Amino acid sequence: MTETPEVIAVAGASGFVGSALGPVLARRFETVGLSRRARPPGGGYGQWRATDLFSLADAERGLAGCDRAVYLVHSMLPTDRLARGRFEDFDLICADNFARAASRVGVKQIIYLGGLVPSDAREGLSRHLASRLETERTLASHGVPVVALRAGLVIGAGGSSFVIMRQLVSRLPLMVCPAWTGTLTQPVALADVVRIIDRCFGHEQLAGSHDIGCPEAVTYRDMMLATAEALGKKRRLISVPLLTIGLSRLWVSLVTGAPKELVAPLIQSLAHPMVARDLELQRKLGLEPTTLKAALAAALDPNQALRTRLGPSVSSRGLSNSPLASAAEPPSLTPSARLSASALDLGLETPASSRTELAPLSKPPSPVVRRRSRRRSALVRAVHRMHVAPGRDAVWVAREYMTWLPRTLGPILRVEIVGDRTRFYARPIATPLLELTLSPERSTPDRQLLYVTGGLLADLNASTRPRLEFRMLDGGTTVLAAVHDFAPSLPWPIYLTTQALVHDWVMHRFCRHLEAASAHMGL
Repeated sequence: MTETPEVIAVAGASGFVGSALGPVLARRFETVGLSRRARPPGGGYGQWRATDLFSLADAERGLAGCDRAVYLVHSMLPTDRLARGRFEDFDLICADNFARAASRVGVKQIIYLGGLVPSDAREGLSRHLASRLETERTLASHGVPVVALRAGLVIGAGGSSFVIMRQLVSRLPLMVCPAWTGTLTQPVALADVVRIIDRCFGHEQLAGSHDIGCPEAVTYRDMMLATAEALGKKRRLISVPLLTIGLSRLWVSLVTGAPKELVAPLIQSLAHPMVARDLELQRKLGLEPTTLKAALAAALDPNQALRTRLGPSVSSRGLSNSPLASAAEPPSLTPSARLSASALDLGLETPASSRTELAPLSKPPSPVVRRRSRRRSALVRAVHRMHVAPGRDAVWVAREYMTWLPRTLGPILRVEIVGDRTRFYARPIATPLLELTLSPERSTPDRQLLYVTGGLLADLNASTRPRLEFRMLDGGTTVLAAVHDFAPSLPWPIYLTTQALVHDWVMHRFCRHLEAASAHMGL
């Protein structure tokens, strides 16, 4: 009797790594790609599910019926017209939703591709690296075994960091190199990343963090020279100790055209040596790491832009001796062909193209689709991170917010609470500005969810699910207060200069209130 293959869900399936991973996983598993937009089967994915990872309900629907999952999501670029908050807070919400959903629907294993953690980080990690590490911890916080693969720069056609480096080398015959280009880094081949993920499935004993990479560590300067050699170009690199991280950020963005929001955290991360502790996982899996030279050759070969050959990087001896080695070596990959807003494997907002696998649209999107797209981009997402004393829960935080608001804005604001419904009035207007309704079936002690169900300031005809949530993390000492998918009724320029600023001010004041309350309790 033929054994039914397991179902693998990939969050970020339309991104750089996800596009390469799909065809390989499809050889052994049923595959489900999770993306913000539904699409027909293709790219190695037997089905695509429209999944907004900022929504826990969406995450549960996306993972329903799946046995294992891969998490390739990073929120480096804004997904809404007004995204107020730090990208690490957006990352945290998505990861927490994914982990909660995986636990609730019975997912047996999560594989996460994160970043190398410097061994010497006395001055603290960059925001980018700290967010990757926080995501790793969050995915493992709800009981599902997590295999965290920590990688440096992934070398492959379409990878954001690699594309930036290639553009620098291609466009500048003479490059001024700041001090950070002397920092050691240990990149990894895209083919190796895909093979490792494929081999880890079904081995829950591998739960924990593992560094992966090429066999050699090099400086960023040497990697740029190696890229120039692979491109057949001669380049002069001049070391200049005066070019700061800030100037480097501006310079790289101007030369490559990459968004500053993407370049900034990447450049900040270059101050740390990004070297693997060891490559023990690759040894256990029977995988010989691809060299930097071979990885560059594969990534820059025009014949491999649409289909990258994996090559004979696994010895027959390694396959036979390793109990974790899979039975067959996948022969090919289909990487993303372009750099887009999905640059860091985001895959939730701007799908990466996979030209050999995804059928092109037969006609332009209809006016209805275009209107929905514009409507989606006009939504508000705002996230604020706060801290509370131990022993508090989300129920307390939500109630405290509702009672604190009229105390703070008493002369101009009146709050009316009737059952699960809370209305906010501006004196002396009789119609509420906003109405929030608690969702008891979707709320828990560590997460309170309130939907926007009315009010003068909300456009409820936008076919969205506007909501406010208070979510507890870090064992109950961190709170994320988040507004999702809110469509303002005010004209956009007026909203930006009034309601948006008031919301930010209120949340910052509430944050200070919670901190003061925590200090009063002896924190």
